[in-house]
Amino acid sequence: MERKILKYLPFASGLLVFLGVLKVTVFYSYFNIPIIPYLSITDILILFLDDLNSVVAVIVIGIIHIFLTEEIVNKIGESIIDSIILKYKKKYIVFFGIITIILSLLIYTNILEIAIWNIYLIIFTCTQFIVFLFIKRTYNNELKHSEATLIARKIVYVICLIIICSMMPLLALKDIRNIQKDKKQVILYLKEDKVISSNKSILYLGKAGNFHFLSNDDKESIIIKDSEITMIKYR
Repeated sequence: MERKILKYLPFASGLLVFLGVLKVTVFYSYFNIPIIPYLSITDILILFLDDLNSVVAVIVIGIIHIFLTEEIVNKIGESIIDSIILKYKKKYIVFFGIITIILSLLIYTNILEIAIWNIYLIIFTCTQFIVFLFIKRTYNNELKHSEATLIARKIVYVICLIIICSMMPLLALKDIRNIQKDKKQVILYLKEDKVISSNKSILYLGKAGNFHFLSNDDKESIIIKDSEITMIKYR
């Protein structure tokens, strides 16, 4: 067990760093800000900590989902499940395609809240649509059971990876909507008695690295270095 953990530790660490970069890039790209040049190596390495709870929650949901699926398959039988899937493949494709479109529209129009369960639901239906679109019989006379099992596990791993990566843009969208909705006033007191304040038309996006970012209604950015600020007030 310890050897397996150590084996996948570098991959897991790299994945977490990538997820953090992906989320913050999507978030600031919405406001036309290329965020990466403003971040140091240290900043990049710890970006994932902001959404660690959400990532862990989705992983836990995914593990439970996979466990329940395997239990159902073991009770019913792989051959029966295989025949059912192939028999109703087109119907599954249409069903999950429609559900994915509906959920996407509900989230896009802000009717459906971007919560962890909803994020997992839309990514799950999307991945199921893709799986059924490309699925084919793997358990046949020409393929050994061990080889088929290995293929099935690889498919599961790929789906889990897609789910985890796909949730980051949705979390970025959630943060964007929260900022646009709340519009909390942030007052930045600068050197030489200058003051910059967020308001209805200027949003305070937050701090990344050693910089503070604001954006107006036209998505024109205001970037202030941390060393130029003497005091910050939140209202």
